[in-house]
Amino acid sequence: MEALKDEGNMLQLQPDVAHAFCQWQCCFRQSLHLNQLLCFPLTEPYCSRLYCGPLLHRLTAESEIKPDTIKGLMNEKQRGLFDIIHHSLEHEALRQERRGRKHKIEKELDNNMQKKNRHNVESK
Repeated sequence: MEALKDEGNMLQLQPDVAHAFCQWQCCFRQSLHLNQLLCFPLTEPYCSRLYCGPLLHRLTAESEIKPDTIKGLMNEKQRGLFDIIHHSLEHEALRQERRGRKHKIEKELDNNMQKKNRHNVESK
């Protein structure tokens, strides 16, 4: 226990990280309350399996967090869930990128049409 206290004293408080953890806790708590309000349509999760504070604090202390670093700390079920979430986020990022490109092309086409129309009006 003393070693944990010493390690905790050595870590610097990062306000943005603490704020993110606090937001996560609030969302988690509200989801538990909603589940209770709806008479438990979902089984109540084991909080200790979903959140490990010391692990997250250690990960935030690292300068660069890679998916492989995180996956190495997980059991098989957690890795499977992580892979699904990671794949979903990559898919969403690609979709957003394509949507952005499509919007940019549409905007360029619209600008070209406006220039063409101005040119036609001026030439008459």
